[in-house]
This record gives sequence, C-alpha cells and structure tokens, in this order.
Amino acid sequence: MLRLIALSLAACLLLSGTDTAFSGGLESVGNESIAIRLPDRRVICARLSPTLPGKAIAAQYRMGDQVEISAGTIEPIWDKSISRFQYLEVTAIRLLERSKPISGRLSMKGKICWSVRLCPSPSPATA
Repeated sequence: MLRLIALSLAACLLLSGTDTAFSGGLESVGNESIAIRLPDRRVICARLSPTLPGKAIAAQYRMGDQVEISAGTIEPIWDKSISRFQYLEVTAIRLLERSKPISGRLSMKGKICWSVRLCPSPSPATA
C-alpha cells in the first residue's frame, strides 16, 4: 500500500516537472535521508542531496521543528538505512517554527498536564 502511494506521488511529481514543497514536523534525519511528518500524519521521506549533508541538518534542526522542504523527483534509489526506495531528493530546507519543549507537572488531582495553562493552579485554600 505504501509503495502504491509513493509511486502515485512520484508519478504526479514527474508529470509536473518542478520541485514540490512539503511542510511539517521534522521526524528524522539520517546520513542520506530526511523524514517530514505532514499535518495529516503522512510521512514524506526524501534523499538528501550532496549539498545538504545529514550531519549539518541534524546540527541545525531538532526533531519536531516545523520545516519546509523542497524536493524534486529522481530515479528510484534503494536506501539501505531505511529499507525503501527514495523517489524524491531534497533541494532546499527552511525552518518555519522551532519545536516547543514539553514540560509536564502533576495537577491537584494527580493528572499529568503537559501545558501549564491547561491545568488550574491550586488555590491557597486547597494547597
């Protein structure tokens, strides 16, 4: 099923003949590939071009950062590190928004709140 989706995406991109932009959360960066999680939860994997080494991207960006990548189609290349064919190659990447750190704390009733504003502050009478 995933192969069918990847093939149909590659066919659409080949017909357009231009780079396509994807924006989403940075999922992973490898030596030769990058993965972006789109808002609809699909993951776009693309090969990194020689001008965009994985180590440089990993040093500049963090997992969860909102980024936009521009990618062009390439002949399918087998990527052993992720055990799949790559149909896209990244031509550019830019930061849209830094990831926000998650900080949890216990609320009055023992529930974990992941955002300080979601939990009511205990009143002095109940603290």
